[in-house]
Amino acid sequence: MNTEDILLVQRALVDSNEFAPLVEKYERKLASYLQSIIFASKEDREDILQEIFIAAYRFLNSYKSEYSFSTWIYRIAHNQAMSFFRKHRNRLAAEYVPETSDETADVMENISSDEDIEKDVEQFLKLELVKGKIKLLNTQDREVLLLRYCEQKEYNEIAAILQIPEGTVASIIHRAKNKLKKLVHHD
Repeated sequence: MNTEDILLVQRALVDSNEFAPLVEKYERKLASYLQSIIFASKEDREDILQEIFIAAYRFLNSYKSEYSFSTWIYRIAHNQAMSFFRKHRNRLAAEYVPETSDETADVMENISSDEDIEKDVEQFLKLELVKGKIKLLNTQDREVLLLRYCEQKEYNEIAAILQIPEGTVASIIHRAKNKLKKLVHHD
């Protein structure tokens, strides 16, 4: 339980202008999460992100402080993304063009010009290979791995976000990691 988040929520409940710090805190994280789980245009992801914060604001009074605010807002993000995906499934499949992610740009920026460049290029290529293979996993496997390893969520938080038992989260992670290993070693 993050006391900073609880204080931010309490302030936002009293004064609607105080919701902005919550948006600032979670906007980048949720944008990255959306980019990882749903293959939509930047504009569509921005629309989904806006819907997430609108829903969070509308239902802020239903947030229970005994739970992590992060888990609560990621659950909203998951629901909004899945709702968008269901409504636009056919269009998304036809339009999808992969974008360069922030992580890829960060790796490219950090490639050194010295003798370590071979290591940097090798690391970059491995990252791209794994990211490409993650996209081949089914939605649930991909989302659970991304929540665990990119968003650093604990099993109980993932279970709460996806509304599945914690044991199921562990099984999905184990199974998805094995699938990913096979996909990576297959090339």
